[in-house]
Amino acid sequence: MMQPTDYEKLANRIDGEVRQDFLRRYMLSTDGSIFQKIPACVVYPRSTADVASTVQFARERGISVHSRGAGSGLCGAALGEGIVLDFSKYMNRLLDLDTEAKTFSCEPGYRFGELEAQLQETRLFFPPDPSSGEYATFGGMTSTNASGAHSVKYGNVADYLLDAELVLSDGTVTTLSEIRNTDPQDLPENLFSLYRLYQENGADIESAYPA
Repeated sequence: MMQPTDYEKLANRIDGEVRQDFLRRYMLSTDGSIFQKIPACVVYPRSTADVASTVQFARERGISVHSRGAGSGLCGAALGEGIVLDFSKYMNRLLDLDTEAKTFSCEPGYRFGELEAQLQETRLFFPPDPSSGEYATFGGMTSTNASGAHSVKYGNVADYLLDAELVLSDGTVTTLSEIRNTDPQDLPENLFSLYRLYQENGADIESAYPA
């Protein structure tokens, strides 16, 4: 549970915004699902450092953190009674677009529809196309491994992800490539546990995955 002084302490730790007014919290208490959860506060981060500081702050106080993009998900994944991290306000930029290499990098709040507009004259497209694609953010699409009507032919977001910067639950910043290139024995305990689970159950996982 956050105390009144906690909001100011969190605001002093980040460059982004911390909002605890009821109207803002109420506006982000719903998404595309049938659920509603009013968060303790809303944070609009400006950088990865802001995200890491917020996660560390929440961990110190036993508060949950809920990432939010467009809020178009149908399962309530962007909702919670802790801190909502809304990436759509500031962390919404296209960082790089290389049409020759057919790659791009962006912040989590960048929208699928904005990329489509950028690619309009190139004959290129990003294959996964969820129904909320025009306004769905790539952070949300990545976290839910979004697919769409053409996923049988083209696959899901995971099939096109080359790398990603991650903020772990303890506030550590890493990348998928760094994790992949680390000897499993040197991984943090939580990641090594996932590795061990896959090693022990890989055949069942792969055979049970929908074709």
